[in-house]
Amino acid sequence: MAIYLIDYENVSFHGFAGLSALSEGAELIIFYTENADKLTFSLHEQLLSCRASVRLIKTEAAGKNALDFQLSTYLGYLIAKNEAAQPAYYIVSKDAGFTPIVRFWSGRGIDLRQIADLTAGSQSQFEKQLTALLGDATLSREIAELVSKYKTKQGINNALVKRYGADRAYELYKKVKPLLSDKKGN
Repeated sequence: MAIYLIDYENVSFHGFAGLSALSEGAELIIFYTENADKLTFSLHEQLLSCRASVRLIKTEAAGKNALDFQLSTYLGYLIAKNEAAQPAYYIVSKDAGFTPIVRFWSGRGIDLRQIADLTAGSQSQFEKQLTALLGDATLSREIAELVSKYKTKQGINNALVKRYGADRAYELYKKVKPLLSDKKGN
């Protein structure tokens, strides 16, 4: 079972890439505000025909990060509610402000990841490849999260340098680069 919490204000319709691959039993919870409350007909049709359950939560747009706080609070509620089932949770957003939340819950044994769109299946496969290369599941998850946020190899390299320092990033990037054939750049 997987639960996807979508920051629609942040990812818009782009965050729904991979929607058709969601399996039955998955839950899709879309958080939106009056500032971002429009769907294309195409996305509407995709939501109606997807196998996952879909829930819409209109949040109050009462200032900067209001939706993020409400999504985070709801995530905590879901974690407590589903403690026995232990589903995988995904925050679908490019907002770096969710990183501490992912670290907090991951450090407590909750399977939580931040992704840029719904292609979590390929994300999981990528993590398995990284773990085979690096031999460290936690490091692989962190790198997979970075890779999902950036469209170019340069962006990924810059993020690795920022997180791990130049020397370690250089070694990591050399190992990861062969897996980045779908990213733009050299």
